[in-house]
Amino acid sequence: MLENMLGACSLPEVRGLLNDLFDKLCGDQGKKWLEELKRFLRREPNPYISGEEISFSESLVIQTQKLLSRKFRKKITVDPVPAWFTPENLARAVKFNLKPIFLPGEEIGENRRIKGWVMPDRDLYRWEKEGKIASDSHCLKHGWYLADFSRGVDYTDGSQVFPDDPLSPIIEKLRQAQKIGKFDKAPIGSRFAIVPQSEWPLVFAEIANDLGLKQEQIRLERAIEFNAIG
Repeated sequence: MLENMLGACSLPEVRGLLNDLFDKLCGDQGKKWLEELKRFLRREPNPYISGEEISFSESLVIQTQKLLSRKFRKKITVDPVPAWFTPENLARAVKFNLKPIFLPGEEIGENRRIKGWVMPDRDLYRWEKEGKIASDSHCLKHGWYLADFSRGVDYTDGSQVFPDDPLSPIIEKLRQAQKIGKFDKAPIGSRFAIVPQSEWPLVFAEIANDLGLKQEQIRLERAIEFNAIG
């Protein structure tokens, strides 16, 4: 290449740019940089930005769509976020370790393999066939959710607790009022030994009241959702 063909750019400048581009293409984000380079060479506009700054909700949709499309290795369309999903409301939800996720309406069959996915126990599929649980228990239900990302612990003897559990003060208050029970060894603020049908709704009511939601909007995770959230 002749230097006079480079306009105002010197050969060392071009070589430096090419070396930088090569490093990026060989790095962890290589596919992303390759897509950007192809788009630039075709003079295509970046689909993720416009002349105006994108909103928080648009950014959340775009990032979620990219993440899920990579996960499922196909294009996943993500719905617009609910009106409640504002930065202010989500900041309030974080104190309960609740973060926004979108679940596509995908069936996670017994023989389906998804990279990085923790498959549910095979009993789930057996119980489905035997009619012991809902026939759609292996399906992700399409929609936006606030998912609980609290760090859990394995059951031992009933004395275990979630570390730094934001629900502990609520549970402790309800137990002191004798509205929910506990095992002998269970600490008063422990999530364990709470009856799903009759006692967890009392906890949900407290969370809903704090976040300005309806109690019926809050429920426990289904098994397949637990696996999806990780």
